[in-house]
Amino acid sequence: MRNGFKRASVIGIATVALAGAGVASAAWMAESYLNASGQTATLAAATGSATIESDLFPGEKGDLTGSLTNPNRVPVKVIIDGVSGIDSECASLAGGPGALGDFELGAHETKTVQMLNVVKLADDAPDTCQNVSFTVRLHTQTTAGN
Repeated sequence: MRNGFKRASVIGIATVALAGAGVASAAWMAESYLNASGQTATLAAATGSATIESDLFPGEKGDLTGSLTNPNRVPVKVIIDGVSGIDSECASLAGGPGALGDFELGAHETKTVQMLNVVKLADDAPDTCQNVSFTVRLHTQTTAGN
């Protein structure tokens, strides 16, 4: 019987040793790190066009009418912060530079803009001011985010 008992003990110990080895291999762990890359967007300025009431007579003021479009896929705030660059000795800026308004533009939205009395033809405009073209620069700032 002793031989049977020894044989059973050896088999039992071998079984426990193999089971322990299996548990140890199941507890192994491997880690990895994944790199994810991305890119930030570029904010595009609002675009558009505008015209000023034509056919001004001496002393009259002209209104600016136009449209601004948000080319971005996110809403933006547009600030019209000045009118400048009049290129005529006959007309002047009636309102002068300064903050002229701000508004929200949704993604890809277009809005009509109207500003009253932007330019003025001089009260004493000489005959050489007849049929003269001029340009006014409308400056905008476009911001996005909180």
